Amino acid sequence: MMIDIKGNQHIAADVIRQIEYLDHAVVNKQVDSLMQQYDEQVCLFDLASHIDGVEDYREEWEKFCFCFRDKVRIVRRDMKLYVSDDIAVLHCYSKIENIDDHSAMMPWCRTTMCLQLQKAHWRVIHQHISLPMQLNSSSKAKADENLQKLDMVV
Repeated sequence: MMIDIKGNQHIAADVIRQIEYLDHAVVNKQVDSLMQQYDEQVCLFDLASHIDGVEDYREEWEKFCFCFRDKVRIVRRDMKLYVSDDIAVLHCYSKIENIDDHSAMMPWCRTTMCLQLQKAHWRVIHQHISLPMQLNSSSKAKADENLQKLDMVV
């Protein structure tokens, strides 16, 4: 997995493990486990919503997790991770893929996650997911051909 890391490599390894744990909870629709990884006051800017607080996020997740098929994976590309002693910021391209049905391919999204070390545990305090758009045409921007290479698959 290729990740451009700025900061302490040891701390970065802990943050990467946490992100992998989050991805595992998403893929397996483990809502309770997922919610434990977010700060109570988390702020999320998603494709179609702005959510404040973990309980609002839980409600949103429970509405839409049925859309995920049983065999999916999270793919990340162009990962950059900035870490300090208690704050980490990841930005990358990401998408959820159906493993068995490549005809239902999801587009690449821009993803930013901010995590904070709280009582020896990294929690997400902010997350932003958006689709690249061409402002002049309101259409999805074409993904760079290099985005087809996978760097991280869960």
